[in-house]
Amino acid sequence: MPRLSECIHPNTANYRFRRVARITGLKPADPLGMQRIAAALAARRMDDPSSGDGRG
Repeated sequence: MPRLSECIHPNTANYRFRRVARITGLKPADPLGMQRIAAALAARRMDDPSSGDGRG
């Protein structure tokens, strides 16, 4: 699997992380915040397999 830095521009990644933090109140730089974000994304993929990484 390619690294995030190989898929999108660093400014795009920074923008998306700031947006996640603003919308959810979670901080992606905080390990607990990242765990909660990852859990939410996993739950979303389980609910709708066609969302997410395009493999569903």
